[in-house]
Amino acid sequence: LSEGEDWDDWKKAMQQKGVGINHLKFFDGRVKKLFFKHASNFLNHVNPYTGKRNAEEEMFCLFENDNENAFLKWPLERGFAKWPAYFRAKLRKKWNNWLLAKYQTREALLQAWKKLEKNESLQQKTIKLAPIYTDRNKYAQARGTDFLRFMVGLVNTFNQEFRDHCRTHAPKGIGVNVIPFLFDTQYRHSTPWLYTNSKADVNSFGMYFWTMTSTLGNPPSMYV
Repeated sequence: LSEGEDWDDWKKAMQQKGVGINHLKFFDGRVKKLFFKHASNFLNHVNPYTGKRNAEEEMFCLFENDNENAFLKWPLERGFAKWPAYFRAKLRKKWNNWLLAKYQTREALLQAWKKLEKNESLQQKTIKLAPIYTDRNKYAQARGTDFLRFMVGLVNTFNQEFRDHCRTHAPKGIGVNVIPFLFDTQYRHSTPWLYTNSKADVNSFGMYFWTMTSTLGNPPSMYV
């Protein structure tokens, strides 16, 4: 992971609080590499009782990329202010590159968005990460739609590439090559999150309960 001039900055940022490693994997190349390597280690591990690699075992009914990740819920609702500056800048750079690829010129962007904030420039890549949910009415709907598409695209791309990577570890028709993938177990309402999860082979929505008695007669006690 130590390649690149920003290695020291990355290490410092990784030691700061504010963003979880499970969120970084969607846009940070080093963290993505780490997750892919971990998957390979797991799939190549030989079961000492059956003599088979996990990638070719029949005992697995499902592979789950993640559990309760919520990258498309909490950052979009709470924002990025508490993130380490290094990772906030990295995500912002990807956002600006996405906009450049789509609009190419300031004029085209303004035609869609109607306005930019002070100090925002497409060519200088200074368009901020916005809008989040609480600020959505301060911006044109087109900008909110673009930001949501950008964030959803990050998750979809990672999930598809991760599943493809895992399936290279077994021959056609065997083990991980045919066992269904679940991308993330969801636990709160979020349409973008549900949409990305729907791209998997199966979907899962989970809830916790702490008693053996029904809470259906005590609305709104169901927290979802």
